[in-house]
Amino acid sequence: MKIIRIETSDVRFPTSIDNVGTDAVHIDCDYSATYVEIFTESPTLKGVGLTFTIGKGNDLCVDCIKYLKPFVIQQSVADIEKNIADLWKKCTTHSQLRWIGPEKGVVHLAVAALFNGLWDLICKFHNKPLWKYIVDLSNEQLLEKLSFSYMEDAISPEEVHQILENKRSDIKKNIEVI
Repeated sequence: MKIIRIETSDVRFPTSIDNVGTDAVHIDCDYSATYVEIFTESPTLKGVGLTFTIGKGNDLCVDCIKYLKPFVIQQSVADIEKNIADLWKKCTTHSQLRWIGPEKGVVHLAVAALFNGLWDLICKFHNKPLWKYIVDLSNEQLLEKLSFSYMEDAISPEEVHQILENKRSDIKKNIEVI
């Protein structure tokens, strides 16, 4: 099952007219979203993602996604799922976009919208909500999907693995209650 197209929308709500949602710093917010739809070869399988902004610049997030599309288009859902950590790294360390904010700012928000859509697509592909998809992964599978950029000085993948091992029985008990 391949991804064949990605569409983005710049969704805005004129909340600044009545100062809805403003605070001491953000006095003229127009709550907005970069909305992403990821289409597959199947007309019934589509991923949806979004990221919120507060108005101006939302169009930049939408536009940024067009530079990330080549990493995803024509890839199978299974390959995206298997290599999602590598895909995250490609998107957040893009050689020509990194100067405008990898892992922060425009690029980070664009990547967030895209990856929210990819995770939605992966979970729909497996017919599971995200929480169930994650719980059903082995610790090794879960760790393969995570980025430890900027965290390894505080916690290593091995330490996370041990924490997961220690909590695995609690997770199973909690799921049985559901």
